Amino acid sequence: MPPYIHLSSHGLTSYLISFLKFSDKNSKDPTMACKLLCLLILVTFVSQGYGCDRSNLTLKQSKTGNLYKDVTEWEVRVTNPCPCDFKNVKLTCTGFKSVLPIDKSVLSKSGKDCLLINGQSVGYKSDYVFRYVWATSFNFKILDATIACP
Repeated sequence: MPPYIHLSSHGLTSYLISFLKFSDKNSKDPTMACKLLCLLILVTFVSQGYGCDRSNLTLKQSKTGNLYKDVTEWEVRVTNPCPCDFKNVKLTCTGFKSVLPIDKSVLSKSGKDCLLINGQSVGYKSDYVFRYVWATSFNFKILDATIACP
């Protein structure tokens, strides 16, 4: 995956507008201005993080191989491949239980939902991992998250 490059949309906009003016005067191809304008819009959206949404977050579970009193330990990994952070990540947790208690700063349950890390950010190219102990894996799903772009 290529590294994320933060672009200043204002600086890029100024550059492309001056390029469009130059192209208009020196080109016989009227579609060039349209292509560059489309490129400008696309780059502006991407630089502002509009290419990211909650569906970019992934959640995977696996057995750790550890047992607690003959009960399986599970690892949950939430990964953010997006150049923006996600905060207030909420997971489904109806009926969720663990033999060992989970610190509320890691996963706090409220009704049918759970809030991950007290609503703090899951950053770009980072994983947030927590573990629980239960006989079977729980069907966690990402319900909601707030995008936070720089």
